[in-house]
Amino acid sequence: MVVVGKALKESDFENILNEAIKIIKNESKERTSKFSPSDLEKEVARVISLASKNLKISSKVELISGKKFPDVVCELNEKKLYGVEVKSTKSDEWICLGNSINESTRIDGLEKIYVFFGKLGGEPDFRYAKYEETLEEVRITHYPRYFINMECPKSIFEKMDIEYDKFRTSPDMFKILKSHYRKQLKQGEELWWMDNQDITKEVSIIKMFSEIDEDKKEDIICEAFIYFTELFNPKDNKKYTRLVPWLVSKYQLVSPNIRDHFSAGGKVEISGYEFPQVVKKLFESIELTLEKLSTIDKDDLSFYWKRDLPQNQERIVFEWQTRIMNNLALGCDKDGIAVLRKEISKWLKPL
Repeated sequence: MVVVGKALKESDFENILNEAIKIIKNESKERTSKFSPSDLEKEVARVISLASKNLKISSKVELISGKKFPDVVCELNEKKLYGVEVKSTKSDEWICLGNSINESTRIDGLEKIYVFFGKLGGEPDFRYAKYEETLEEVRITHYPRYFINMECPKSIFEKMDIEYDKFRTSPDMFKILKSHYRKQLKQGEELWWMDNQDITKEVSIIKMFSEIDEDKKEDIICEAFIYFTELFNPKDNKKYTRLVPWLVSKYQLVSPNIRDHFSAGGKVEISGYEFPQVVKKLFESIELTLEKLSTIDKDDLSFYWKRDLPQNQERIVFEWQTRIMNNLALGCDKDGIAVLRKEISKWLKPL
């Protein structure tokens, strides 16, 4: 039956969901407690269709069931589409792991998506809520997925101060997430997913740093010279603390003797003064390092340097030089540092 002259809206669809909840709660608890995920999807499509008839609201209900996101689509008159993602748990809690954050199979043209949740453990119960209001955090399995909490006090989008629709359509989605979770990191901690390319890999293979080819190794070492200038401090026993988790996080590389790739071989003599071997490595790869410094992600650089960056690229290069010199000065001869500063300045011309 079509309700003539009535413009259906979001509240009408919520009335349908309220009625659907009543219907499914009247079912035998013994029956509903045994629902598999696919059983519940079929049941939700059935009770939504029945609820629409009970309320005399014209609708067309389609069960998508895993082929696309969300599981159920309800078309009201005036061609308004509403989606229902069906979730369940066999535990006595209102939580479960949700969908991929990239929503690559999302159906176009939806007015709103809701979660229809079945808590099948303990006393079986059912609830619905707006999808974005249940998304409490992002969890990582083999790709980032939302964590659903039907009792969520504050959604991930509220925490990041961005609307769900703006976030899901943003080309900077992963930068926004990265920035949010980086604020929660403690010293020595690192995110293992760094950008769109890294986190969409379904399988990450951990390799030994010593086994990668020499060109790739040099490229990574140059990047490390830029981010972690504490590597040039001869007295810092914890200089590799930030480097190690970064290697695992960004490149899935480990090394039981990482220091050997930076400072093995004792001292190096430059203009009559001794310096750590790492200085020689820097000189050998200075052109590549400077090239990387000119193109490196500025958000990452700001994070690892723990400060806002100068706007001018020349000032960034100068600050990088200063950070290296300040670290070397903590364990090297003062006159030698002055000599080294002149030597390295020959290379550090503005790019």
